[in-house]
Amino acid sequence: SRYCYIIMEKGFIKWDFITGELTTGSKDQSTIVEEVSLVSNDTYLSEIKYFLSCIDNQDIPCVGLVDGLNVLQVIDAMHQSSLTKATVNFTTN
Repeated sequence: SRYCYIIMEKGFIKWDFITGELTTGSKDQSTIVEEVSLVSNDTYLSEIKYFLSCIDNQDIPCVGLVDGLNVLQVIDAMHQSSLTKATVNFTTN
């Protein structure tokens, strides 16, 4: 299976890309399982259409450069954590 598993201070999120199941849980052991119907290609197509629309209309995108940098820092921390099997602390801009 392919999934994204995020562990947080008070719980976790697991998204199974194959089955479309989104599972959330908390330290008190309660869990919620939901079906997420999302075609992965639709997400990318929507992003590209929005970006091109911003260029055509000279609009400022709702997600800026600093937001993108923060996302990259989260992804880098996730990667480091998976390699070291340890919590990685970081700060965003």
